[in-house]
Amino acid sequence: MDQILLNNFGMYDTGVLGNQEDGYSADDEDEEDNNTNDVIVDVVAYKKLVEDGSQDLYVGCTSFSKLQFIVRLLNIKNTWKVPNGCYDEILLLFKEALPQSHALSGISKIHASKRYIKDIGIGYESIHACKNDCIMFRGAHKDDTLCPICNTSRWKSENAGVGGKRMYKVPQKVTRHFKLKPRVRRFSEDPRNIRFALTTDGFNPFENMSISYNIWTVIRIPLNLRPWVCTKQSNFILSVIVPGRKGPGKEMDVYMQLAIDDLQELWKPEIWTHDAITDGASFNGKDEFRDPPVKITGQEISEMTATLHTDNGKLQKPKPPRRKKRTVAELQENEEIYIHSVEGTFKRRSVFFQLEYWQTLLVRYNLDIMHVQKNVFENIMNTILDVDQRSKDNLNARLDLEDMNIRTTHHADMTAPKPILPRASYQLLPQAKNIFCTIIKYARFPDGYASNLYHKVIDVDEMEHWEAEIAQILCKLEMIFPPSFFDMMVHVTIHLASEVRIDGPVQFRDMWSTERFVGTLKDFVQNMTYPEGSLAENYQFDEFLTFCSIYLNGYALQS
Repeated sequence: MDQILLNNFGMYDTGVLGNQEDGYSADDEDEEDNNTNDVIVDVVAYKKLVEDGSQDLYVGCTSFSKLQFIVRLLNIKNTWKVPNGCYDEILLLFKEALPQSHALSGISKIHASKRYIKDIGIGYESIHACKNDCIMFRGAHKDDTLCPICNTSRWKSENAGVGGKRMYKVPQKVTRHFKLKPRVRRFSEDPRNIRFALTTDGFNPFENMSISYNIWTVIRIPLNLRPWVCTKQSNFILSVIVPGRKGPGKEMDVYMQLAIDDLQELWKPEIWTHDAITDGASFNGKDEFRDPPVKITGQEISEMTATLHTDNGKLQKPKPPRRKKRTVAELQENEEIYIHSVEGTFKRRSVFFQLEYWQTLLVRYNLDIMHVQKNVFENIMNTILDVDQRSKDNLNARLDLEDMNIRTTHHADMTAPKPILPRASYQLLPQAKNIFCTIIKYARFPDGYASNLYHKVIDVDEMEHWEAEIAQILCKLEMIFPPSFFDMMVHVTIHLASEVRIDGPVQFRDMWSTERFVGTLKDFVQNMTYPEGSLAENYQFDEFLTFCSIYLNGYALQS
């Protein structure tokens, strides 16, 4: 157990823990004055944990300590999803079978076992939130009963207890926050700064997908670990559980503030891509001689959005005025169409700019190559195979061509009772579709030939060549496919190579590992009445068991 203290809290002296009865004193360390209270509380809890971990399960037992036995029993419960009542009965059976001198006298139910998790510092806090996602009731609003923005009650119901001495209040929404600081103390002996990738994803906790319910999670991935272990689920750190039933949408910043505060607390002692507006002038059939748009820096974005004010909440708000669509004549008059304006580009200031170092990052938001690949592939396949209701080539796309006065052979015939769409050059005939699908079915590529982005080692010269080649490919595709084909996902492919050149291999930044982790979180939901609470409790168990498994020699905990 001393090893747990040394590794998880390297700043503590375990000798002091064993000899000093009055707790830890930081009077002689002026640089730790701000952390004194936290240190005292942690040491008291850990001192008790060391005593329990060193206590034999019963007199003469050499196989188990009290803590080791509870950890293995909790692992069985977590692995096989044993109900709380069944766990209590099994624990009672062990207490009856063990000698009278056993150390489980104070452990009668599952709730007593949970105390060990909180003592080791791997717990979570519950924070009430406004029903309309306006605020979280913390800080200056900790004791408020009404939302100061929408005036909605904090409570879903309020019931008086017997004699009216106690009020039982049920909050509208509860956010679970897993604090970062106690979870990164195990890195205290690492001289490097801790680097994190932060990702969010939502999922439906119910098997019945017809039920509309979304739980959103904020997940941190530590990048200091060895490349072959940093994306393993056991090293992921769940940060925030955002409650359903509806997703937070644009109000995600309200809940993301918890993750920002964690990072700011640790901070004390990605190229931004702006997508040009799609308009007719981009597909006018003429040569393009303009330079590519100038990439604005994080510092420029920070300065441009410094005065933007955002009101959070999902209540009805007046819709912002729509940007006027510029005509071809207006675009020709103003050649500098890529000059960015605050009103035309940004609608809110990112909450991440609260981080002191955010504006200096070369890449602030990583593109999700998993979904980019999927959506671009579907765009191409659905269009050339002319898949009904999924192809990018439809009546509206043909009317756009007519409006732009380009590709006259592809214009729709509106004289017939039902519009007739001439077959485009990129659409395959039925026989060609069968041949194409057969080739795709049996295609086999040499290792690494079709997935160069996932190489362990990146060739910088090759990435620079790709940057230019991707732009040429998109220009050629613009000469073939209709303008509706070029949605956001097709456009962002032009940034993939430059992102790899800066950030390295994509396997550390794509969503494959996150999707698998979210699938595991979904399995943690056992109580369908309170899915968020069930998820938080079971994740807490899994995290605790993973941490303790490092120190239980001779037994590998299952997950």
